[in-house]
Amino acid sequence: MTLWPYGGSESGLGGMSCLVPQPNGTQGSCVDGRERRSPTAPNAVLLDIGMTVVHPDGHKLLAHAAHARPGYTADPEDLARALCLASSASHWPLPRVGGVERVARVWSALVDLRPMEGLQTLQACFQDDDFYSEMEPDLRDTLKRLRAGDRRLAAITNSTRPVRDELERLGISDLFDAAVDSTAVGISKPKAGIFAACLAELRLEPGACWFVGDDNVGDILGAWAAGFGRVVLLDRAAAFEGLPWPVRIKRLSQLPNLLEGNDDLAA
Repeated sequence: MTLWPYGGSESGLGGMSCLVPQPNGTQGSCVDGRERRSPTAPNAVLLDIGMTVVHPDGHKLLAHAAHARPGYTADPEDLARALCLASSASHWPLPRVGGVERVARVWSALVDLRPMEGLQTLQACFQDDDFYSEMEPDLRDTLKRLRAGDRRLAAITNSTRPVRDELERLGISDLFDAAVDSTAVGISKPKAGIFAACLAELRLEPGACWFVGDDNVGDILGAWAAGFGRVVLLDRAAAFEGLPWPVRIKRLSQLPNLLEGNDDLAA
């Protein structure tokens, strides 16, 4: 997902057993919402950043929402979860409506704000350099585990600011071998060019890599179309339990288990 201003739908598939087409033309079986194939351990893991590695601060969402509508109150965690769900609206081809406004309209409906109040709230949050600040407490340990052996780690994100600067702010830049953002390459996810730019920097083929992100369109479908060996959905809000594909995790700390072949420890 994007880290700053932007450039799912419900499914009735719960409980399905299926065969899902994979980028290499094979099929991987999945049951109860999880893949059951065992892909080859990747040479690199590419991570989205916003809402995958670092998450929005729900308390700041509440503070700015209360400023837009005095007296407004809500659970900060619910506000953050709703923003994660609404963010996919940035890809919708709505005429005369920019990406931020698309997200704001959906988010406002989810959290009971008027569209203009929601837009004012999100615009204020996106101007705050520390809006994305929530991280898993064991994040550094998780990233180190992802780099086990000769495996490389890369960041790829849509952003209006250099992603390397964001990684420095978060204190994890030293753990990433490559970092590519839409501002630098002039292409945004889900377009193939931004994935290709990161793979070129790593000098790896997509089939030798995994991609992990939170956005079903920009991240998951984009990476699948680009040919990644495996794509993993970070579903913190457990909003996509009914989807038969891709494999889901609720916390980034579960990702090393997948790399070790322990799919049953995923979401």
